[in-house]
Amino acid sequence: MDSHRKHPLVLSEKVQNLDEIKNTTNDDQEEAKALLVCDVCIEPICSSDDLHYYACVECGYFVHLTCSNLPHKLHIPKHPQHTFSLTCKSSAVGVFICGACPWWTNASFYNCEPCELSFCIKCASASMITSSVNYDGHKKHLLTQFQSSDLTRCMACGYIYRGGFGFACEDCHFYVCYNCALLPPATTQRWDKHPLFLIYPPYYEHPEVFYCVLCETEINPNHWMYHCRECDYSLHPWCIPQVNLFRRVKFGCSLNVNNHSHPLTHVPEAKYKSFCGSCNWRLDWEEAFECDSCKFYLCPFCARQRELPVVTINEW
Repeated sequence: MDSHRKHPLVLSEKVQNLDEIKNTTNDDQEEAKALLVCDVCIEPICSSDDLHYYACVECGYFVHLTCSNLPHKLHIPKHPQHTFSLTCKSSAVGVFICGACPWWTNASFYNCEPCELSFCIKCASASMITSSVNYDGHKKHLLTQFQSSDLTRCMACGYIYRGGFGFACEDCHFYVCYNCALLPPATTQRWDKHPLFLIYPPYYEHPEVFYCVLCETEINPNHWMYHCRECDYSLHPWCIPQVNLFRRVKFGCSLNVNNHSHPLTHVPEAKYKSFCGSCNWRLDWEEAFECDSCKFYLCPFCARQRELPVVTINEW
């Protein structure tokens, strides 16, 4: 497979069910969940729909069977000028911003080279929807695909975008960006056994002011939020680690760099008072590449500059 040439991939006949690890410790559960993520689309491989998947256990590399058969060329209706090509990340530091969501991701992506426009797998798939769709956040009418070069305010998060993709109801002048349209309907937090559900205004049954328990600021009652009905607390979507800026980045990959004897691990947050070993940039709680043995860090830019080439199977 082009996206992984270090070792052969083995087809697994059964996806590990997360119920099988429910009796393990919390740390073991989190590790198992982190491993079972497709490296092509950065989506979990743990549902009953995923009957088969490819795996390289040595590298912790997994691919949905569906993702292994993605078309190499794609015609996207919202950008008919050119054909998009499936592009595999060629580097462990290969993080890009999707032109539709727009989120950081190290997934494979579809790229229009003449226009320098790239879509992650999820948005490329969503952009193929040509018919109207039902959406829980706007039940009055069907929503259709939308692209505008004008300033447009997303009704879900309140941000004003220029030239973004999304879904719209022209009758109600309702617009939701791809970022919000693709939010998961439910998520969880480690400290709460209950699910957090994505809820939409108006909130008739909750007259009190909403506050985000993570950032401790008031939540705009006209915007979407995640809410625990049992405990009656709420969170901004962007404050939740699973759905924030790096929700489509799979961390944990290893990177070999010059002038350092150990591999570095891609981590979402460097420790407090950490500095890049090359440029001396302060990395407190920022994305970084870490050598836990040496307490050595590199920022993504310097890691890209110092990355050593990967030896592929064909070169052995």
